[in-house]
Amino acid sequence: MFPDTSQGTMPVARYVFFESEGFEDAVRNAMSMGVDSDTIVAITNVIAGTCYGIPEAIWDGAETYFYDEQRGITDAFHDFVI
Repeated sequence: MFPDTSQGTMPVARYVFFESEGFEDAVRNAMSMGVDSDTIVAITNVIAGTCYGIPEAIWDGAETYFYDEQRGITDAFHDFVI
């Protein structure tokens, strides 16, 4: 049975992040946990992306799946933050 509350998922996501050596390592490890992986990956992705940054090659690949409106929003947010 997988954890279905924040009390169950957050400790797993934090553990995966603290054991990682970079963004991609964190996401791969989160995927391999064998539990509620989509939630664990989403949470770990935010933590790892904030701490390690998202490698440009991964970001560029992900961006190809965005709708034009999504790309505009993320670009505006990125410009604001940077």
